[in-house]
Amino acid sequence: MTVGERIKYLREKKKISQEKMAFDICVSRQTISKWESGTASPDSSNITVLCDYFKVSADYLLNGIETEYKPKMDNTVVALNLVYISIGVIILVLGILFQTVPTLKDEVKVSSSSSFIEIPIGIILLVISGIIIIVFGIKLIREIKKIG
Repeated sequence: MTVGERIKYLREKKKISQEKMAFDICVSRQTISKWESGTASPDSSNITVLCDYFKVSADYLLNGIETEYKPKMDNTVVALNLVYISIGVIILVLGILFQTVPTLKDEVKVSSSSSFIEIPIGIILLVISGIIIIVFGIKLIREIKKIG
């Protein structure tokens, strides 16, 4: 079985048209047709896309050798989740500061009328930071578990 025949087999096994597959992997329908007919072969970047799309190894797609498919970790997604978690930590620190500033003002006997708003702002910041850290922490864990 050739690479093109395996692509066609996998596409038909998923019960999708050439048009749908072409749309999903951002190539033309004619490209899919050429791959399947053997008049053209996918390049290395398209092999990677096809392996992820069909959830098969490159060994299987190129040589027909069955090996376990291991999805790769998307470094962009990991980095983005880490950025959001960092933002959540910064908001957490701000929330803690808003909670402690009124207490510090009382200790040094500074009179201020703004402390009535600092505590609710601090609480809101703590809640927001908690949500951000939990949501993006879960997304990060899911992405890491994908590969292992």
